[in-house]
Amino acid sequence: MSKYTGIPCSRCGHTFTDQDDVVVCPECGAPHHRSCFRELGHCALQEQHAPDFSWSYHSAQSESEGTSQTVICSRCGAATPAELPNCQMCGSPLSSDAQEPPSLSGQGQYARHSASNFETYFDDWEYDGVTAREFSAYTGTGSYYFLSQFKRLVHSRQNISWNWCAFFFGFLYFFYRKMYRLGAVLLAFYIASSLPTMLCFFIGPFDQQMVFYGMQVSYNAQLLDQLAMLGNIMGFAQWALMILCGLFANKFYLQTALRTITQFRQGRQNDPQYYTDLYLLGRPNPLIIALLFAAFFITTGFLGTFMQIVPVA
Repeated sequence: MSKYTGIPCSRCGHTFTDQDDVVVCPECGAPHHRSCFRELGHCALQEQHAPDFSWSYHSAQSESEGTSQTVICSRCGAATPAELPNCQMCGSPLSSDAQEPPSLSGQGQYARHSASNFETYFDDWEYDGVTAREFSAYTGTGSYYFLSQFKRLVHSRQNISWNWCAFFFGFLYFFYRKMYRLGAVLLAFYIASSLPTMLCFFIGPFDQQMVFYGMQVSYNAQLLDQLAMLGNIMGFAQWALMILCGLFANKFYLQTALRTITQFRQGRQNDPQYYTDLYLLGRPNPLIIALLFAAFFITTGFLGTFMQIVPVA
């Protein structure tokens, strides 16, 4: 057994195993994973180097158990031990103006703070073998909210947990949180439920006019009357779907996170980049939202060429 087994790396905070390749700082003796030392380019404790400074596991252990401080990463909001130069979740350098939460100790606590609220960090909670630390890394800057919702869903054994973003944005929210299959199903339903009304703009005779996205267009009033009942049903269905999204989005997200993390972590538990990569894997995807909006406007412009546009006098 290596003399460093069970001791945390000075850079990433992960404890060494017998299989880890360990290097020590030639100046202070602080141990690092070889990959951590190579990536950083110098000792993680370089700022503490002084003629009378030398790394000691016992002093570092007592400090972490007693007076160690944690800081909040300004990029992702994760709590990280102050002695580490980089955030343990996203890898960003910890600046000197990072926020210090009151009386937090220990390493690897990843829950997102909400304003100045630090009463619960879920550091000892797990679900189906996935730890709070992994859930927090995957959910990123929203981890404080999601961890509290996940924990409540699991302990109450219920599926309902209200999510306002999912209620208002529907399929866009699911695409944003990388639940692509469910987002695609919701998008398909939204398009299908809008067809009865849209047909009135493409099937003549066009005997009435209305303003549609800033354009004055003609539509088939008789067909609209015939499809009014179906259109109302589809409208109610869209509202019902919005409510269902608000009620069950957190449950779907919990299942997605659980499945994704379980698949992703196979054989990577000792990888020093594991939590950073997990954070990047779960990071929301604003690009797909921009692409959906672009597709919407392109499709609207294309369909507009088939509408009976009435010149404004």
